[in-house]
Amino acid sequence: MKELLDHLVSRLERKGLDSEKAFDIAKEAVEAVSDVCGGRQVYFPMGVSIRTALRDEQIMREFNGRNIDDLSRRYRLSHARIYQILDNHRKGRRQSSLP
Repeated sequence: MKELLDHLVSRLERKGLDSEKAFDIAKEAVEAVSDVCGGRQVYFPMGVSIRTALRDEQIMREFNGRNIDDLSRRYRLSHARIYQILDNHRKGRRQSSLP
């Protein structure tokens, strides 16, 4: 967990947070991961897989029923792909599923 904590602190500092604030946020994030995953073996996807899953989750959060064109432009995806992401989410089978 120390490696994760150190990595998160470093990334937050690169985003402009001071060291103390970065540590506080990173510590809270590590505690949250521990609360959810503690005692279990967990797989974290890497690279394109996790980026795609996070992008799809963000699309779901931003979707308001009338913004397909905007989402398509913002994420450089076809309308068909946006609809597919929405459909997969509605059916509960996120294609790029987050763990």
